[in-house]
Amino acid sequence: MASNLLPEEIQAILELLPKGADHAPSGEVSSRDFHRPKRLSAEHRAALVEQVARIAPELERELQGALRGPLVFDLADLDEINSEGLFTDLQPPFAIVRFEVKGELGWATWDLPGAVAAIETSLGMPEVKEGKPRKLASVEKTMLKRLIAYPLQRLAKLWKLEVKDLRVVDIPEELGSWRDAGPTADAQRIAVHFGFKGPGGASNLRLFLPGVGVAPQPAPAPKKLQAAAQTPEHLSGVPFDVSVRLGAAEIVLADLLHLEIGDVIPLGSRTDEPLRLIVEDRVCADVRLGTRDGNLAAKIERARPRGREE
Repeated sequence: MASNLLPEEIQAILELLPKGADHAPSGEVSSRDFHRPKRLSAEHRAALVEQVARIAPELERELQGALRGPLVFDLADLDEINSEGLFTDLQPPFAIVRFEVKGELGWATWDLPGAVAAIETSLGMPEVKEGKPRKLASVEKTMLKRLIAYPLQRLAKLWKLEVKDLRVVDIPEELGSWRDAGPTADAQRIAVHFGFKGPGGASNLRLFLPGVGVAPQPAPAPKKLQAAAQTPEHLSGVPFDVSVRLGAAEIVLADLLHLEIGDVIPLGSRTDEPLRLIVEDRVCADVRLGTRDGNLAAKIERARPRGREE
């Protein structure tokens, strides 16, 4: 391909590249599905990940106590998902704990072999090395709810969610859907994926939580007045008249001549609105009146661009 650059210019550009680099590095691009938009910012997701990672050791200790033995329980992933079609490919046997948060459905899934092994261990069976996927008995469903409740209730407390109506379902018709919440239903869920290594080997426990709102953002810092250019030394001591305009009223001469003590003159300024700070007949800022050391004082709330009177 022909180049419009001189050899010397090409060499100068090459010298700016990192040594040994054959081409400029490309930035990472993550795919997005605009039919299923995400509301979770990267910063919010990172904050949630940090929160869950911080409590994971505590959850691990609680499960070790329930299963009476060593195990590993840690955070594998956390993301926002759209729960439409979440269980489309699910095949029995399965055992899923469904629950509600303010009328919205959530679910907890555990790989069935791992769940069976953990349940059998918690019920007293010695050295369960492998769990067989099968339909759970009534007492086993109760135990599954108890085991799931450790991470579920801890996350609910962390994110101030009111979780209720936990029950184990093992047929597709009882799974429910995000649409069950009615016209205001929300398909978005926070999916928290834990890795489990214990009875039965390695397995995955996933919680799909509704109602995890966006983390409150800190209030923006008040805008500072733009620093003025450096004042010439010979002008730094020049005084300026600074005043606050309370308001004004137009009164015809006939009424003005008949004013008496006790008459009230509306000034046209509302008590809930800021007043104007005037420097040498120019409106420079909006202020609120107050007091300091027994004197009236003006607190600047907003600077006005030069020439803008509103």
